[in-house]
Parts: sequence; C-alpha cells; structure tokens
Amino acid sequence: MRAMLTKAFQGRRHARDDASPASEVVAHSPDRSVLVYWLTAGVFLVAQIFGGGTRQGFASDAVIEIVGLPLLALAILRWATATDRDRSLIPVAILGAAVLLLLVQLVPLPSFLWTHFPGRSQFAESFTLSDQSLPWWPISLDPAATLGSLLSLIPGAAIFLALLTTDNLDRRTISLVFLAAVAVSVVLGLAQVAGISTETLYFYERTNLGSTVGFFANRNHYAALLYCALPFAMAWTVHFVTERHREGYRVAALSFGALTSLLLLTIAISLSRSGVLLGTLALVVSAFMFRSNIPAGDQKKVRLAVIGAGLLAALLIANYALLGLVNRIATTSAVDDYRSVMWSVTADGLVSLLPFGAGFGTFIPVYRWFEQPTDLSSTWANRAHNDYLELGLEGGLPALILIGVFVWWYGRTAYRLWRGDQDQRAQLDVNLARAASISIGLLLLHSFADYPMRTLAIQAVFALLCAFLVPPICRPDGTVLKRRRKKKRPRTSPGKGQGRPPQKPSREPPPNRPSTHGPGSSVVWTD
Repeated sequence: MRAMLTKAFQGRRHARDDASPASEVVAHSPDRSVLVYWLTAGVFLVAQIFGGGTRQGFASDAVIEIVGLPLLALAILRWATATDRDRSLIPVAILGAAVLLLLVQLVPLPSFLWTHFPGRSQFAESFTLSDQSLPWWPISLDPAATLGSLLSLIPGAAIFLALLTTDNLDRRTISLVFLAAVAVSVVLGLAQVAGISTETLYFYERTNLGSTVGFFANRNHYAALLYCALPFAMAWTVHFVTERHREGYRVAALSFGALTSLLLLTIAISLSRSGVLLGTLALVVSAFMFRSNIPAGDQKKVRLAVIGAGLLAALLIANYALLGLVNRIATTSAVDDYRSVMWSVTADGLVSLLPFGAGFGTFIPVYRWFEQPTDLSSTWANRAHNDYLELGLEGGLPALILIGVFVWWYGRTAYRLWRGDQDQRAQLDVNLARAASISIGLLLLHSFADYPMRTLAIQAVFALLCAFLVPPICRPDGTVLKRRRKKKRPRTSPGKGQGRPPQKPSREPPPNRPSTHGPGSSVVWTD
C-alpha cells in the first residue's frame, strides 16, 4: 500500500511539473478529501457574502451557521481520527476552551450562588421589585445572547478544523478562493463609490454610505478584509515571479501584482485610517518576509515586482483617492471623539465584574449600567471599539487568560515559521503560512481600536489564517493519518543446537521514496 501511495504521489508531482499554471495551483486532493475541500470553500464564501454585519441578530448569520454545521461535524470526525495531530493540539485546545467557557456561562446556578457574583445585585433587585422569587440563573446575564455568541463560532471552528486535515495543494486553492472573493468584493466596493445604483449596492441599513464597504456594513472591517488578503496576493506574485521562465507564469505574476496594487488602492478609497495604516504595514512587512527562502538570483526580480506594485498603487491613489484620504485624516468623527469614553466605561465595567464577566453578547445593556451622565453622547455604543476590553467585560478573567494563551501560541509559531523551522514544506506553502502570520498580527493590532473579528466574515478569514500556521495533519495524497494498531508477533525461541536466531535484515526505504524534507512533501512518512 505504501509503495502504491508513493508511486501515485510521485506521478502526481511529476504531472504538476509539466502542467500549466492554472492546473498546477488549482489541483485538489483525491476523492476522499474533495468533499471537505468543497464544503470548506462553500462555507467560507457564504460567510464572506452574508457575514459582514457588525452585531448579532441578522438572519444572514443563521444561514452561515446552518451551512457550517455539516462541515463542522465532518471536520471534527477527520481530526479525531488522525494520529499526527500533535502539532495542532494547542490551537485546538484554545478553541475547545473558548467553547467550554461559553457553555459554562449557560449552566443554571442556584440563587444563593449567582447572587454573590460581582455585579449581580442590581439584577437580583429587578426580581425582588417585581415580587418574583429568585430563579436559577447562569453566569451570563443574557443567556440568549450568549447562546447566539456560541452559535457564531460554528463557521470559524468548522473552517479551522477542516483546513487542518487538508493537504497543501487544497490550502493553496483555498487561498485562491480567498483572493477571488476579495476581488469580487473590491469590484463591488468600487461600484459603490462610482454611483452605480448606490442604494441597491449597500446591504445594511447602518453603513458608511459614500464609502467602499463591499459586502460589509463598516468600512473599517472591509479594509481589514483587504489588508488580510494583501500578503497572500504578494505571496502568489513572488511565486510566479520566481518561476516566470515557465510557460504562462509571466502573465500570472502580472495579474497578482496588479491585484496587489488594486488592494492598496481600494484600502485608500475606503477612507479607513486604520486600514490605510495597517495596509501600508502589510506591504512593508510582506516585502521582507520571503527573503530567507528565495534564491539569491531571484531576489532582484522579487524586489522589482514589489517596488513596481507599490509604485502603481501610489500612482492610482494619487489620482483617485488622495484628496478624500487627506480630508478623512484631517477630520475626526463623533465616534473618534467618543472612543476614549467608551474605553474608560468598558474598563470600569471589566474591573467591577471580575472574575466571571457579564456573559458574551451582553455588552450593550451592561455598558449602560456603568455609563455616567457625563459620558452620555449622541453616539450609540454598540461595541467597545477595543475587542480586548470587550472580551474582558463579557468573559471575565478566563477570557483574558485565553487571549494571552493565544497570543503566546501565535508568537511562538510565527517565530519558528520565520526562523525557518518549516523546511519540509515547499517555498510557496511556507510563504502562504508567513502571509497568514502577518495578517493575524494586523488583526490583533486592529482590535486595540476596533472590533474587526466580531463579524462572521472576518472570523472565517481569521480561522483560515490560523489553520495556515499549522502544517497539515494528512498525507501528501490528502488522506488523513489514521490510527494503526500494532500487531503483536509471537516470540520464537531458538531450537536446540540452532544458536541465535537469524537477524532481521534492516529495512531500507524504496529508491523512489519521496524525501521527508524536500520541497514537495508535507509530512514525515512513517512505517
């Protein structure tokens, strides 16, 4: 069986060497993983189209969650039956701890217990004033909202677990699906500012009219989608630039370079100041992320490609977005002036509700408890505009600890990735993983002043990014590594006068066995 798989993998790899660019990068796994691939791509695309809302309660959120259920069940089964999953234990444990935290917040507790939790006195008084006996109640002050928050984890968890069990070829194709979805969103955003049926091109009642928002309600979240895609577009540009001697690769390099410039232009047109800042940071960091694994002869071509894309973007921005961007930077909105007040009120609530928090999804009513008359404004605080403060308010000390553990895992994984510990993967796969590490860092920075990952669309992107940091836990042919039971062999003792039994000859690998550290392999083969 192993010889058959080796031969099939080698044939597949040699076929890719002689294939066109399109057939090479859009290859997929054998039939056993095709279902997972298409379900993952489908859930991701549905999340990008319907998941741009900034608050819970949209009917479109339920559509995404229902579509994600089959993929979640299949992904859990595939991950649970894989043996080579040690490399994914920490992120999966963090995901499991997050789910467990929400479930714990929904467990009903007796009144003599929950009434002693911080911040519950006012809540208990409401039952007393209405002549009602104190009921059993969970940690969450609004169990329905917390249940909604729990259900919102379905699409992201499904995409993350599914991508763990797909091979590098499928991950490459999923990254292209990501870029294709972003390209469609860019076209929609440009049409929104071009004045073409303006009212029908915005999908949310509360939105930034006159700005590019794509399928989102908020231009800052739209810009987050664009700067997350920017390192991936550059990774594909570098791939085709370094291989441009092959037929058709020059056109592909120009296409992805143009997409990079278009992403920078659209970020500027969105008039999102955080998006412009983080998009520029994404361009600069991505320009240096490929240097360690690109041959010296190709580095000049890569530099020219990056500089060319940057100059084209600068020219387009100067012609189409510079005036609006300068006006946007020079002026402040009511939300900008009120942001520091929201942070202060949220921090007061966080400290007062430690260690358990108020429950996920309860920010709006709980924020009103701690808002002082001097803090009142015409601005409606639907979010804290600092995701770390809001998570601490809703999830308490356990949520803050989980954030710390995730940041530790991300920093540790990104450091090893950039140091070059992923040599067993091909250059393109390493660059895509590095692109994911850059985008995650940008989202974490953005969360200090906004809430990009509160939308299901960005949650799906974040799940994809986290999965790319973990090497696949499947064979090169796409099959998940299954558990194998070792058969016990009966011990035979040598007969009389026979002396020692003959020594078992050493097992050497077949001559055509693929290298475990070569550019085309994704896992270590074991007997």
